[in-house]
Amino acid sequence: MIDQGGARICRPVSLVRTCAGCAIKTKILSRSFDRRINVTHFMSRFSPTWPCQMTLNDLATRLGVPARQIRFLIAEGILPPAAKTGRAADGYDETHVLKGQRYLALHRMGMKPGSIKVLMAFDDAVPILQAGGVELRVIPGISPEAIDVDAVLRAVEAALRAYVAKG
Repeated sequence: MIDQGGARICRPVSLVRTCAGCAIKTKILSRSFDRRINVTHFMSRFSPTWPCQMTLNDLATRLGVPARQIRFLIAEGILPPAAKTGRAADGYDETHVLKGQRYLALHRMGMKPGSIKVLMAFDDAVPILQAGGVELRVIPGISPEAIDVDAVLRAVEAALRAYVAKG
């Protein structure tokens, strides 16, 4: 140990922690660790609830698809972009895995990518009405004052009439 101005510093510490959600190991290396800092605060980053960050290759392995397809899904707006960007600094989490699995399941059922994109766009919308097999959803960020109720009702009526006419 080296004593620098009263601070006790130990040799580099390497901690490996497995994320409880997806069994991906995260390695943290600390070059200078002051033993007098709050160790509980430092270790809280390694709790089972700490969100695990995956690389593009880890995500591709979890989904069973090539990394190239993941990049395509991100470019098309089907999957959200990585939390971190830059060389080898990808930040994918369980949200990416769940959305990717949903996309792949719908694609295997025969749906086209454009239809899946429209369907998945409603994932974050809040359902406010379910009646007669029809569900009305509102995007969370929209202001209630910004909604033209009459225009929405006309559009919904026209869409339902067109759907019923198809038989």
